[in-house]
Amino acid sequence: MEFTLLGWVELLGTLAFSLAGAAKAIQKGMDLFGVLMMGLTTAFGGGIVRDLLLGFTPPRVFGDGPMILLALAGAVGMFLLCEWNFLRRKDTSWKGFDQIVNLFDALGLGAFAAVGTQAGLDTGSGSMLLCVSLGTITGVGGGVLRDIFCREIPSIFVKHIYALAAIFGSLVYFLLWREGVSSPVSSAVVIVLVFAVRMAATLWQLDLPKIPHQEL
Repeated sequence: MEFTLLGWVELLGTLAFSLAGAAKAIQKGMDLFGVLMMGLTTAFGGGIVRDLLLGFTPPRVFGDGPMILLALAGAVGMFLLCEWNFLRRKDTSWKGFDQIVNLFDALGLGAFAAVGTQAGLDTGSGSMLLCVSLGTITGVGGGVLRDIFCREIPSIFVKHIYALAAIFGSLVYFLLWREGVSSPVSSAVVIVLVFAVRMAATLWQLDLPKIPHQEL
């Protein structure tokens, strides 16, 4: 990983998604290994899928030891924080888990939407469909895999304008690039916008229309 500003954006996304994945694993009662795996899956799942689509084999993360260590450190940190909370309160409940997952998911989503869109632009393609698709996949892919492993319907299909926020962020990044805006500025704008959209959707319970569930 190059320590450009976009590289720092990727660091932010990796750490945020690692924390979100670890929190979800703890919420589901997984052991330390499960917590580590969910942290890594959430942090790198979308990027791995993106690299495979672009023909990078093996995916670049497998040669990026510092990034893997960062994700592991985030997952371990979340595990230790929850362990400390249990020892202090003698209580396994933590009412803020959904908020924790949602907060870090929103940060990671914006960061990885920017990183994924830039990866599409780095191929030399000016295709909006390609770049926005890669940004969206990078943003949501890890969370989808995490939710599947946790035996849940992936969040992008059921709540809080999740995938639409990633699509929106990727599209904004692409349009800013086409207008000649620098990558650092575009990344900052996308992170703020995606985070704001996700928080607004959570606060006001904004969801896409769906048919009320009925048991058959």
